[in-house]
Amino acid sequence: MLKKAGIVSPFFVVASNMEEIEQAKKRMGFPLVAKVQVLSGKRGKSGGVKVISDEAELKLFCEEFFGKDFGGEEVKYITLSQKIDIDLENYISITYDTISKMPFLLFSKDGGMDIEEVKDKNPDAISRIEIDPFVGPLEKDLKEAGIPVDFALRLWDAFSKYDCRLVEVNPLVFTKSGEFVAVDAKVILDDSGLSRHKDLDVMQKGSAGAVATERELKAREIDAEDYRGTAGSRFIEFEGDIAILASGGGASLLVMDAMFENGGLPANYTEYSGNPPREKVE
Repeated sequence: MLKKAGIVSPFFVVASNMEEIEQAKKRMGFPLVAKVQVLSGKRGKSGGVKVISDEAELKLFCEEFFGKDFGGEEVKYITLSQKIDIDLENYISITYDTISKMPFLLFSKDGGMDIEEVKDKNPDAISRIEIDPFVGPLEKDLKEAGIPVDFALRLWDAFSKYDCRLVEVNPLVFTKSGEFVAVDAKVILDDSGLSRHKDLDVMQKGSAGAVATERELKAREIDAEDYRGTAGSRFIEFEGDIAILASGGGASLLVMDAMFENGGLPANYTEYSGNPPREKVE
């Protein structure tokens, strides 16, 4: 997505098993950067991001994390990324202010760490630019705040074009060769806008896990193809044996509480509303 906006990123490969790791390693060479590919943050602080210098280190990293728990999530993917020659690390993001209901840009020259920590320790290091969504960031505002203009405008292009709720680049690296590179990024898309972006190969997030189950995907497909009411868009698969079909948040909580109190476990949670036809609910 960033590449389509003209933003430079390191070459990377996402692998789901050791065979794919071996193939990726042949394309990358050493040194490289290995990262557990999970939704939770603070991967670096928890040992989930590491510069790898040889094959033995890579094998050890994969054995430590593949299939294991990381931040409450099973590691199903590991990313191997080109190592970048870093001079300076910055932070930049665009998201929405939920009070003003307008987008804004944050930039800090203290990158590579949590922006919350920078805010507490050195709030003057953070610049905030309000954005008119019809115009985009103004060059004069960016220059006054010391924000790299070209990169910020490209980031806005990605944010607005792909209906994002958040695009965060951390670290935004200034390399020793003199260019800005998005070394790592976090993107949150607006689900309701995905129908406009068939060109994006997005892995659907599961309701209870990082990856949607086959049945969760099937339920969403049924709901997406039938406009009559809602049934299936909120389908969560669990491991119990009692099916749940609820029509409202309060009732469903009451039913779940009563079931747990009596030793029952849900097989699923399915919500329907808007008077869907019986065949769709079935």
